[in-house]
Amino acid sequence: LDVSTAQFSPAELEKQNKDLVNHANDFLTDDDSGLPVFLEPEAVQLLSFWCRTPQQMRRFIGIILNAKYRVEKDHQDIGVIIPLDDEELKPLMTKALRRYFNALRSNEKHIKNVENYLYGTMQNLFWVWRNKQAAREYAAKHPEEQNADNERTWS
Repeated sequence: LDVSTAQFSPAELEKQNKDLVNHANDFLTDDDSGLPVFLEPEAVQLLSFWCRTPQQMRRFIGIILNAKYRVEKDHQDIGVIIPLDDEELKPLMTKALRRYFNALRSNEKHIKNVENYLYGTMQNLFWVWRNKQAAREYAAKHPEEQNADNERTWS
């Protein structure tokens, strides 16, 4: 069974790629498949609007994962873990992707390397999200400080 790209015409390959990209939402976000699902269906659909091939989609997803791993690695001394299946984080990833594509489309930032820009965008998102989580955890463990902040008045 040889299904390598050499066995298909350019038109057939384009049709296959288009089908995979158009239906990526069906198989990349399927909880029943047992595959790790970390993007919302809306985010996968968004990627499908901007990618022409499954390889491009895979590259985008790989960059997102690499950004996550980098944030974790850079801060492993304090035990940073970014759970991509977090229900609060998923919509933030979708929003970050939209902002990324808007920046590309508007060209207001004159982005020279789109992959590096995506990597930086996602790294920033993961770090900001983690800092907010840490602040919540700290506030939960130290409610007396929260109360003291609320009691302060400005004259």
